[in-house]
Amino acid sequence: MSVWQPIDTAPDKEGSRALLFDGKDQFVGVLTRYNRHGQWRLWTGDRPAPWGGQKPTHWMALPEPPESTGRSEAKPEAGAAAAEPTPGEARR
Repeated sequence: MSVWQPIDTAPDKEGSRALLFDGKDQFVGVLTRYNRHGQWRLWTGDRPAPWGGQKPTHWMALPEPPESTGRSEAKPEAGAAAAEPTPGEARR
């Protein structure tokens, strides 16, 4: 069983996915590189998008997916990131 962990212990490999909490809301995020800085983005199954909430404070590992649903799963593109920084991240 997964438990909430501080965000500074989250995976740091590009493309990592996790359930994230920002102090108010939960969302599934994917770690991307934006201006060479690791940044959690909203994962929708397509391209990562900016998260409209605060920076995440905690994370939890996602459960293993079901065996097979007969559908192909979308994979994040390496280096794929939305054009806008997430809240709390200034453009450089």
